[in-house]
Amino acid sequence: QAHTSTSISEAMKKKRAEITKLIEEVKARRMDFAPALLSVGTVRSKVNLMISYETNDITYVVDELKKKLMAQNDQAEKKLLDELEKTSKMKLEMLKVQRKQLEANRECFINSVAVSRSIAKNAPDAVLAPMAPRVIEQLQALVLDQSFPTYP
Repeated sequence: QAHTSTSISEAMKKKRAEITKLIEEVKARRMDFAPALLSVGTVRSKVNLMISYETNDITYVVDELKKKLMAQNDQAEKKLLDELEKTSKMKLEMLKVQRKQLEANRECFINSVAVSRSIAKNAPDAVLAPMAPRVIEQLQALVLDQSFPTYP
């Protein structure tokens, strides 16, 4: 039994020595992690820095695009406002001309009525007789004329 116990004891010593040796090798390998972890940390820092730079670049590009779009929008708005002002001025000018024409037409109507009324009331028969057909014709023409009251 002593022999068996010695051989078991020897076998256990060898196993213990092997385990101890492997533990030392594993410890040495553990040291291999340090540079790898440092490298990962460095790469991570670089990636974060690149993300920051690219974020700034993207923000700059987007801001520049916004500026261009705002400028284009401002130009389009100015162009439309200028066109509106131009067409509005033209329409107002046309209305001004129409108003003058309507005022002139109204004056013509007023004068025609006033003259016709004066002739009808005050003219002696000798004067009214030859003028009546012309006055009647003129008043009928004014009654039937559709061109005078033109609305904008």
